[in-house]
Amino acid sequence: MSKNVKSSKYVPCMSTFGGVGRYKYENLKNIYYSVSKNTRSEIMEVICEHISININHPTELKNYIVSDLKVFYEKIKGLGNLVAIILGYEKYIKLWEKIHNCEFPI
Repeated sequence: MSKNVKSSKYVPCMSTFGGVGRYKYENLKNIYYSVSKNTRSEIMEVICEHISININHPTELKNYIVSDLKVFYEKIKGLGNLVAIILGYEKYIKLWEKIHNCEFPI
């Protein structure tokens, strides 16, 4: 697999661990997570729930490994950082300024 990733910009796959999934909103409307029995393995009872989105979509969405995409995970420090991640930093700053009635310290 690592040879394929190094030699191609996009490598088709069913799923990867520790990756990032991006979908257009239009592709997710009226599509729901579900859990399906895994008939290919005796160890893993069910198929990862996110695969159901790809399989149950009318056009059957495809997953790819993007060879030049790097994902960095960092520890979330405090509730404020979690809120900033969920809202996005621009909205978080506006909310912070409204709550504190002053300009966000930069």
